[in-house]
Amino acid sequence: LTSVGRKLKEEWLTELLTKGTKVRPYMATRMPIYGEANIGHLPAQFAKADGGDQPDKPVLASLDDAKFGRKLLGTSGLSCIACHNFGKYASLGIPALNLTDMTHRLRKEWFHEYLKNPFALRPGTRMPSFWPDGNAVNTDIFNGNTERQIDAIWAFLDGDPGSSPPDGLVQGQWELVADENAVIYRHFIEGSGSRAIGVGFPEKANLSWDANEMRLAMIWHGPFMDLAKHRTGRGPGYEAPLGRNVVKLPEGPPLAVLPSPTAAWPSTTGLAAGYRMRGYDLDEQLRPAFRYDFHEVSVRDYTVARPGVVDAFLVRTLTFTSTAKPASLFFRLAVGEQIERQADGSWLIDGRVKMKFPNASGWATSRQSEGRTELLMPVGFDANGKAEIVQEFVW
Repeated sequence: LTSVGRKLKEEWLTELLTKGTKVRPYMATRMPIYGEANIGHLPAQFAKADGGDQPDKPVLASLDDAKFGRKLLGTSGLSCIACHNFGKYASLGIPALNLTDMTHRLRKEWFHEYLKNPFALRPGTRMPSFWPDGNAVNTDIFNGNTERQIDAIWAFLDGDPGSSPPDGLVQGQWELVADENAVIYRHFIEGSGSRAIGVGFPEKANLSWDANEMRLAMIWHGPFMDLAKHRTGRGPGYEAPLGRNVVKLPEGPPLAVLPSPTAAWPSTTGLAAGYRMRGYDLDEQLRPAFRYDFHEVSVRDYTVARPGVVDAFLVRTLTFTSTAKPASLFFRLAVGEQIERQADGSWLIDGRVKMKFPNASGWATSRQSEGRTELLMPVGFDANGKAEIVQEFVW
């Protein structure tokens, strides 16, 4: 119980004492339940006695910092997952405390102190120190800045870590890997329709394309696809992406001629809406350029992956050709609960995906429609009947 009021958050202490909540998978002993009427006052008193009744200092970490925090936890960083469970995933070795519970249980100041010197706060612990004497073992991330590295780990764990497990944790049974060139997987991909076309890039950023609706359906990082289900028996059902940071993009038709700026986006798609799939071409690195028609407009949808600071990002080039040059033609870029314009001209979708438009950032406009926010861009044809939209995805 030494310094427990400085270690554990008051809310967690209350749950522990009143419900006997268990977090250590290696201990069979159950915490007795004394009843809130008998010990409900203790958490606040513990906090006050140990100086834990003061608010934690805020973590000033960006989305990119949190990505580095994820990297530090994985096998390409400090391999914390070798011992610690992570959400629904078991550790690679002995089962220690679940990492996704840390920020719910612990006070941030104690977390910082413990990571820098575990033995000082818990004599005899098997937890190693990755910042001995305050010096980072990993000097590649943030140039070895100890405080910033630990802040990044906290920021990642305090966000939505379950949607993006650290590298090395999820093991595919039959992983399809893109080495030097892109790989294509045509099968039932969950969230991408019955005519899904998956594309895995060597840069470890991937996508799936829905050939029923002519749309980019999903993007994700890390491992591409697990072939096991579709290579066993008759290969029934849909398979989800094997990787992490999975982002689902708008369902429905990608293009529409709107009679007015406030007109609702149509729901009809596919052949009934005037779309026709024309296949795809491969470049020298086997990256596909999808081709389809929408009435009098021919569309080429081509995406490549580029290395990023932490994770790769995608650059998508949409080329439109039409002799008719229809007016009031719009392309729907995103749909979300909140879409905000950033100072650098990019757009942030639901605080998670940043979209940039290098050749036409000033044209994109957001609007409210049916309770959600849409990001649209007009397709403006030149005198030769051509138009182009370049769309970057950073997430």
